[in-house]
Amino acid sequence: MRLPAGEPQEIYVSVSENGVALINREPTLLLSYPNGETQTFNFPPTGEDGVTSIGIPGIKAPNGTLIAYKVCLLGFSDESQCVGENYLIWNSE
Repeated sequence: MRLPAGEPQEIYVSVSENGVALINREPTLLLSYPNGETQTFNFPPTGEDGVTSIGIPGIKAPNGTLIAYKVCLLGFSDESQCVGENYLIWNSE
């Protein structure tokens, strides 16, 4: 995904187990900024469909900057499961 510098980003998460939506799960988002800093955001609880989302503030960065993030969910055995993704800062001008 490409996003203009400074534009807010909405991250959606779907939580399921064996094809069944998990309700009231609260994933955590670990966002890595281009300067090496990280910030943690807590998602609201998942709904009946197992989906939740969170808006993160826009990041001012040069074209071609890759913004990495991980979404983690604490499991039943107190182990967290994380999935990493990223998006690209890209101004069309």
